[in-house]
Amino acid sequence: MAVVDVKETYEETCGGEGRRVLIADSSAFVRIMLSIVLRKMGFDVVGLARDCEEAERKCIELAPDILILDAKLEGGDGINVTRRILRENAATVVILLFPDAKGMSLKAAEAVRAGAVGFLRKPLSEGELRRNMERMLANEGVRVVEGSADSNMEKRRGK
Repeated sequence: MAVVDVKETYEETCGGEGRRVLIADSSAFVRIMLSIVLRKMGFDVVGLARDCEEAERKCIELAPDILILDAKLEGGDGINVTRRILRENAATVVILLFPDAKGMSLKAAEAVRAGAVGFLRKPLSEGELRRNMERMLANEGVRVVEGSADSNMEKRRGK
């Protein structure tokens, strides 16, 4: 008879499961808050970045599974950073942070075409972060990609 170790912790049911995350936001408060909550959810926060240059450099160095990226990050535009990062590592899941609903609605279509799988609106509560991360990671298998040949839909392979 085989013994199976079944873990029923919240961290494992919410999608974290040790997935490696890089957080890029110009606000130290946001970086720290996201880091704390994501670790509680079972994610492995491997790095923090405060501007576009640092985010791109750390993405290359650390190869995170997930990048949470401020859309208005200092030193550039989050959508252009998304494009460059996904050219280097197409398996990275990019989630953009928008400062308000207006900014989010204006750039959402462009961000999706660039390869982002989801969006978070600042300020966000711990409950919102948990709910949205679960939803976005459940749907990460299909991504709209600029220039893709068949209907702009491309299946991503999980790591």
